Amino acid sequence: MFVANRRGGPWFFIKGYAKNVMDDVDAETLLLCRTAARELTAMSERTLAESVADRQLKEVCCDAQTEE
Repeated sequence: MFVANRRGGPWFFIKGYAKNVMDDVDAETLLLCRTAARELTAMSERTLAESVADRQLKEVCCDAQTEE
């Protein structure tokens, strides 16, 4: 699984895969994941919120952050 994080900010799930299906990540996939991570972590809070509203990104709430 590839994830990206901006210090003190949100985490982004970039790519997930099952090890029994794919042993290694090829260079092109790794480059694409790194590029996506750079772009996502550089987005402003406003742009992130707009991307979620436009359904370009999906927000996943963690149990630790869920209010009861």
